[in-house]
Amino acid sequence: MDATWGQPKRRDRVEPLHTDPQARSHLHRSLMPELEVDEREASYRQIELGLTEAQADQEASRCLRCDICIGCGLCQLVCSEVGPEALQMEETSAGRLAFQDFERPGNRCIGCGACAQVCPTGAIGIEDIEGMRNTVITGTVVKTQPLLACSACGEPFQSEAHRRPGRGTHEQAPVPGLRAQRAGTRTPRPPGGTRLTDRWLRRQSATSC
Repeated sequence: MDATWGQPKRRDRVEPLHTDPQARSHLHRSLMPELEVDEREASYRQIELGLTEAQADQEASRCLRCDICIGCGLCQLVCSEVGPEALQMEETSAGRLAFQDFERPGNRCIGCGACAQVCPTGAIGIEDIEGMRNTVITGTVVKTQPLLACSACGEPFQSEAHRRPGRGTHEQAPVPGLRAQRAGTRTPRPPGGTRLTDRWLRRQSATSC
């Protein structure tokens, strides 16, 4: 008998689709095409005809990728601590958190990368390409912004919004499903024990990498 029989196996990773933030936030569920009523009366044909290829593509674009984003809420928490409040998760009827508002980061994200740093599954990523920084959430680029050049080496390393003092001007919103951060409570820590925002806050006014 195969020694691996009955052992759990990790599913193959399916790369996320690159979908526009607005479309992903507002696409509605496709209606299943059905056989006309008069055609059902004299046949045993299946009533549901199946989605067209275009409808199937649209449904795939709506997927929130809960297999990648596990709804832990750490990204929203650290974004709240840093200040911009760019990420807002919602609690679903199933009792878990889901990220659905892909437009909000476009107006608030400062490109600090704290969310990507604490994400335990890699659902959030930061891509620096030719002096521009993309913040990517499950395949959707939610914010693109230029990077400032390091005064020492000339390499791009930080966005203007990240460097600008006083970036935390929005009221902090509680994270659904997580304990509110109060005086005297402990902040969740990533592997290694480093406080979520220490590495980001101490570089607030830095001009070099």
